[in-house]
Amino acid sequence: ANTSEHGVLRWLNGRRETLGAEQGLSGRGTPALLEDREGLIWVGTTNGLFRIADGPVRAITTAQGLSDDYVRSVLAAADGSLWIGTSAGLDRWRDGTLQSIDLPWRSGVPASVMALAQTAAGIWVGTFEEGILLVPHDHGPVRRLASGDGMALDRIRALLAARDGGLWIGTANGLVHRDADGGLCPAAEALAAAGLAPVELEAKEGLALINGTDGMLGMLVM
Repeated sequence: ANTSEHGVLRWLNGRRETLGAEQGLSGRGTPALLEDREGLIWVGTTNGLFRIADGPVRAITTAQGLSDDYVRSVLAAADGSLWIGTSAGLDRWRDGTLQSIDLPWRSGVPASVMALAQTAAGIWVGTFEEGILLVPHDHGPVRRLASGDGMALDRIRALLAARDGGLWIGTANGLVHRDADGGLCPAAEALAAAGLAPVELEAKEGLALINGTDGMLGMLVM
C-alpha cells in the first residue's frame, strides 16, 4: 500500500514492513504502485518513480528525462516496458531508456495522466481533463475515446482492463463500461446484464467500513 505521508506499507513473510526515507524513497506517495514480472516493486511519488529491489532503491526522475516528477500512474506492459503517467504527460521506460510519448493534447499542453490500462488494442491513457486516449499496439495514430450516450468521459480517475477485452472506466461522474466492440454503458447496466447485483454495505455491529485515508489504510494493512 502506497500512502501519501507514511511511505509504503508491505506485508512480507507474516509481518508488516514500512519502506520510506531510510530505503531511499522521497516525496508523498501516489496511487502509482505495482509489482512487475521480475518481482520488482515500483512506487510513484511526488518526487519521481522508485524501484524497490534487494539492492539500493533506484529513482527515475526529470534528471533522467521524465516528463515530470509527480508520478500519477504506472503500468507494466506485456512487452516488458513500463508506462509512466505524470502530471505533465506520458513516458515509457524500456531496456534502461526513457521515451516521451507524444499525444494529441487538445489544449496543446500535456495533461495529468491519472490511469493506464492495456488491452489487445493497445495502451489506454486516462487523463485528468482530456478524456481517454488509445495508443495502438500497431503503431497507428493515437485515437481518442469520445463521450457518448450522455456519459462524460473527460475527467478520468481509474481504468481496468477486463479479460473479455472490455474496459472499466472510473470517471468524476461515476463508473462506465466499454465492451470489446466499443459500446458504452453505465456500469450498473453492464453488471445487471452479467447477472450481478451491487452489494450494499451499512455500518452495523461487526462491520467496519474502511475509507481511503492513510490512517485507515494503515490499520487495514496491520
